[in-house]
Amino acid sequence: TFFVNLSNPTNGTLVRSRAMGTILNDDGLPGQIDHFTWNVIPSPQFVESPFTVTINALDVSNNPATNFNGAVTLNGVGNHGAVSLTPISTGQFTNGQWTGALTVNTLDTNVVLTASDGNGHTGNGNPFYMFGPGSTFIPAASRVDMVQDSARGLLYITDGNQVLRYDLNSGTFLSPFVFGSSLCGIDISPDNNTLVVADTAAYNSTNIWVYVVDLPSGTNRQANFARAFYEGGTYAVAFGNDGAALISSEYLGSGWTPLRRYDPVSGNVTTVGELPSPSMVSSSGDGRIMGVAESTSSGPLDRYDVTSQTITGTVDDGWANFEVGVNRNGSQFAVPTYYGTFIYNTNLNQVALLGAYASEGPIGLAYDPQAD
Repeated sequence: TFFVNLSNPTNGTLVRSRAMGTILNDDGLPGQIDHFTWNVIPSPQFVESPFTVTINALDVSNNPATNFNGAVTLNGVGNHGAVSLTPISTGQFTNGQWTGALTVNTLDTNVVLTASDGNGHTGNGNPFYMFGPGSTFIPAASRVDMVQDSARGLLYITDGNQVLRYDLNSGTFLSPFVFGSSLCGIDISPDNNTLVVADTAAYNSTNIWVYVVDLPSGTNRQANFARAFYEGGTYAVAFGNDGAALISSEYLGSGWTPLRRYDPVSGNVTTVGELPSPSMVSSSGDGRIMGVAESTSSGPLDRYDVTSQTITGTVDDGWANFEVGVNRNGSQFAVPTYYGTFIYNTNLNQVALLGAYASEGPIGLAYDPQAD
């Protein structure tokens, strides 16, 4: 609010010599720019390789600000600081949206891009990884399973009695974690502080176990479970967003073993069900849904709901399953078999079959945890 003093009128008479005015902030009005959003940027991207991005101008109610037709500046930051971008500004928006090619010239992890119009209106994109130009070969000849550590920019790989640690930024191996003898499945907790590692040789007359690695300290311990009849070592591991892991195990011969839910913080262990050995487990990107690929000749696929801690659906594909992948939100499952790769929707209805009987095809797969 401000005042204006009036004087010396021409062809008129002043009723008052002072007037009051108010400046209205229109940022909160419908259709007026309030902030920016980015469409999901798939991860990883490659250094010095252009990729397409879309930036949206939205009002305070998250509706398109279609009257915004300006340009914005761009910048980015990763775990190791600012990253170099080309270009550093967009062209003019059209009806509140801009789509164009962007290149990141810096190798880093957890890169977040920001758009700003210089008037206090900003917006961040999702975190993603930058890899070196082209594909990168990681020499781990005896690898079994692997998981990415987004907090530290590392890839953990099970290999015999070691968990190899590969630095995604430098492209080199760090000193490994050494324990166990025949390490198998591995996964990392949602907070990136704990690894749970299976070992197919981890059993004795009374117990089987997994190894639990505290990543901040680098120490490890055994988590023991009472051994079931003729049960061998542990096999596959997958974390849900509740911080607990599903763990499958092997049977010494042909038989069924418990599917366990294990919370490494509380130490609580429950049995979800009995499954044929060995079964694969995999979690959705958001950690709400898990897929369990049973290994019998009819190959049932089970859908596990993390919140209810129960198996909420099962479908037979008629083949022994190699693996299971679950997409970012649990709305799609992929199961490679000798007959091809079955694709199921959230209701476990088959929507596609990739490949054909006895042809070349995947034996393992993984979905992007953020993009479709």
